[in-house]
Amino acid sequence: MNKVKIKYICWYSGMNEEFFRKFIETYMGIQTEIVKDNPDIIFFSLYKNNGTAEIYCRNTPSVKLKIFYTPEDTLNPNGRGAGYDHHYLKFADLAMGFKHIDHEKYIRFPLWLTYINMTPHNIGINSLDIDFNNIPYKNNKSFCAIVSNHDSNNTRTNICHHISKYKTLEVSGDIFKYGKYPEIKMHRNSVSGGQHNKYNFIKNYKFNICSESSITNGYISEKIFECIIAGCIPIYMANNDTPIEDTIINNDFIIKYNNDNITSVVDKIIEIDTNDEKYKEHLKINPFKPNARDEINKFYKQLETRLSHLFKSNNIIV
Repeated sequence: MNKVKIKYICWYSGMNEEFFRKFIETYMGIQTEIVKDNPDIIFFSLYKNNGTAEIYCRNTPSVKLKIFYTPEDTLNPNGRGAGYDHHYLKFADLAMGFKHIDHEKYIRFPLWLTYINMTPHNIGINSLDIDFNNIPYKNNKSFCAIVSNHDSNNTRTNICHHISKYKTLEVSGDIFKYGKYPEIKMHRNSVSGGQHNKYNFIKNYKFNICSESSITNGYISEKIFECIIAGCIPIYMANNDTPIEDTIINNDFIIKYNNDNITSVVDKIIEIDTNDEKYKEHLKINPFKPNARDEINKFYKQLETRLSHLFKSNNIIV
């Protein structure tokens, strides 16, 4: 069998483009090749798109399959996904994103699925190996960290302000750079790019503020999974009755906050931080549901089924 030739368009390096190639090779057992010209398949996203994918396909007759993927919140008018809520359903053969959409061309496949590394497939990021029964908690951790470059939708600054009244926050990224918000007590850290470096930084803290950049139903990025895998307690913006991948994550483990309950949430964080028994009690909660692995495999199986059908119907594999 010939290799399936793949090209990525309107992508960016932080999106882990290797996931889909690894998925096809490891999970589906089909050999692939990344090419510059004459691909069988294009995976395309929304970055600097402006019709780029459509133009490329009109000029490239070799393309048999067009797959759109967005890691961004397409409902946030201030975000990078603004203007792409159509998900290219009229153009793409398959579209994927975080939303719950009932459409024959769409499957829900949020960004975090491309990050976690789960045996035996190991198609995610090596530093994010997920062990459902052995989270690496340890004693003598420092208090609380946040890694972020911005707060464009005001999901993080308020909680940081209130927590820092109790203890100094450890901050990495540009979120409070250049003296912005001087009332927030913080210690700045330099953490270079990459999930491995982020993991090695946040694993030293009891708590990690890991809220999304925007709050939209179903929009779950890699942040909360990075936090849990690193052995931190997530501090996450959401209403208590808002499910956060609740077929996979035990939401009782998440400390959820919103702008109406910050005072009581910070009181809870202080109690856990100052009382070893409360901290140990919280860590007894398994952050993952008993059937988490099976639920993740359902996402994988759905993608495999859809791709297999498309490969065959478009004569990509015979």
